Amino acid sequence: MEQAPEKSKVTPKAPVQGVLWDLDGLLVDSEFPRRQAFVQIIKETFNSECTILDFLWTLGLKKDQVVDGLNQRYGQLAPVEDARGRGNPQRSIGEQILEWRDSLCLASEMRAMPGAEELLRDLRHLRVPMAIASSSVEEIVRASLEASKIPIGWFDQIVGGDD
Repeated sequence: MEQAPEKSKVTPKAPVQGVLWDLDGLLVDSEFPRRQAFVQIIKETFNSECTILDFLWTLGLKKDQVVDGLNQRYGQLAPVEDARGRGNPQRSIGEQILEWRDSLCLASEMRAMPGAEELLRDLRHLRVPMAIASSSVEEIVRASLEASKIPIGWFDQIVGGDD
C-alpha cells in the first residue's frame, strides 16, 4: 500500500497544469546499462569490439529505426546466434539484438536519476498530473520504472514508441 505523500518542498510560481516526462536519461539512468548490454552483445555475437560511438546513434530513436540501423550494420536477414545459443531465425538481427539488450538491461541495477524520485513525489503531493512519453516501447518503459523502483501509479498516462 502506498504511503501518503510528505509535505512538498516545491512552491510553483504559476499553476502547473501537468508534466510530460521522457524516461531514459531523465527519470531513469538506463543509458549506461543499455550501452553496457549493447557492447556485450556485439562482442559476444560478432566477436567485434564496440565503442560508445557505436551506441550513441541509437539514443532517442524508435525501435524500428534502431532495428533498421542494426540490420544495415550487421546484416538484415541472416539469423544470429550468440555465445549463449540465443537466436531466432524468424527475426532479423536488429530485432534480436534489441531483445537481448533489453533483457540484459532489465536484469541489471537500473536506478532513478538523482533527484527524480523527490521531484516526482513533490509533484504528486501537489496533485500535478504526470505522464511519460518515450521512444522506448511501453513494455520497456513500465519494466524500467519497476526496475528503478519508481511507482508506475504515479503517472496518469504512459505512451511508448509503439503507440
